[in-house]
Amino acid sequence: MNRRLADFARAALVAVPLAVAAFGAGGCHNGGDDDDMPKPPKAKGGGSQGPGAAMAPPAQLTPLMKAARQGDASGVKSLLSSGTSVNETDPSGTTALMYTGNPEVANLLISKGAKLDIKDKNGDTALIHLAGGNDLTLGHSGGDPAAVLKVLLSHHADPNAASNDGTTALLAAIANHNHVNGPSDLAASAAAREAKCNALLAAGANPKVKTSTETFDHLRAGETALMAAAFDGDPGLVKIFLAKGIDVNEKDAGGDTALMYAARAGKFDAVKALVDAHADVNVRNSDGDTALKLATRMKGGSLAKCADILTRAGAK
Repeated sequence: MNRRLADFARAALVAVPLAVAAFGAGGCHNGGDDDDMPKPPKAKGGGSQGPGAAMAPPAQLTPLMKAARQGDASGVKSLLSSGTSVNETDPSGTTALMYTGNPEVANLLISKGAKLDIKDKNGDTALIHLAGGNDLTLGHSGGDPAAVLKVLLSHHADPNAASNDGTTALLAAIANHNHVNGPSDLAASAAAREAKCNALLAAGANPKVKTSTETFDHLRAGETALMAAAFDGDPGLVKIFLAKGIDVNEKDAGGDTALMYAARAGKFDAVKALVDAHADVNVRNSDGDTALKLATRMKGGSLAKCADILTRAGAK
């Protein structure tokens, strides 16, 4: 997939849920304007992307997975007591632990022998699922992926385990955009992502992780956590990774820097945070584009704000 098409596909992961959220909240989010984002094609099958996308449809879930998904601790206990295997898998290779958003259920499953290192057919572990905010747990009783992530880390889940395409829990936490307390709760969503990233970093997640190829979530080849945070537009996440010593001018396989990711997406708060961290405003990617050129492809809105910040910083 070429870079422009990848942008379109990736925008689908951001624009659709956030457009609903912005409409409900009466505004935009994270210093960006969704009107400036390219309008993506509809995903095949209408399903979600990222960790959890390969999960079996509800009709194929086992009783244990359904109980785990619903946060039904008593149901989980009863099924395990009757001889159900705690590590049974569905057709996608997913276990009950990957389905739950309930800390009590997660602890119960682990106490009964649930394995933390099992991977589904995409190579995602339970930690990667929960880091990505597995939307299959949202809206159900006790759904709190961030809390379950901390439970898994307390039981020494590997924070650097990677899926088949190289996605780690840290990258999943940034690249997936699920809202933890309802579709309009943008502040809680951003806070949850930052809390998950901080928990993963404290547990030893590599802050300098980068992809080796384009991923299932349309992260680009060579994309770092800082670049993903810049595209997301959360200045809090950007500052978290800058504080970890990531090179602000590091390039992905296409020559793009984190500043270009933020400028392309119209995320002016992230652009400002990166400029304040002395990002090179005149560096060019493999196409010869600068961050300013990417920010001026359209007039008005958040892209114009990005262009203004860049121009004031000396971009030419």
